[in-house]
Amino acid sequence: MEKQYNLSVIASDLKKTFTHDLAASTLLKCTQSCFLSLKEDTLLPTEERCLRNCFVKSANFNDYMENEMRYTLRNM
Repeated sequence: MEKQYNLSVIASDLKKTFTHDLAASTLLKCTQSCFLSLKEDTLLPTEERCLRNCFVKSANFNDYMENEMRYTLRNM
């Protein structure tokens, strides 16, 4: 007997999990890279700039990789 899977549900679940894991790992990476001291209750200008650049670069890289994966899967 052959099992049938709802591919749209599986794809949706994978995307949600990936998005959540990606956001968490990006936040961890950027905060570890940019925060100089946790003793302050405000961000230094350099920390704010670093965080902004880190998040923008991560988003750009993720968009690039998503497009590359689409292209690869489409050409399989």
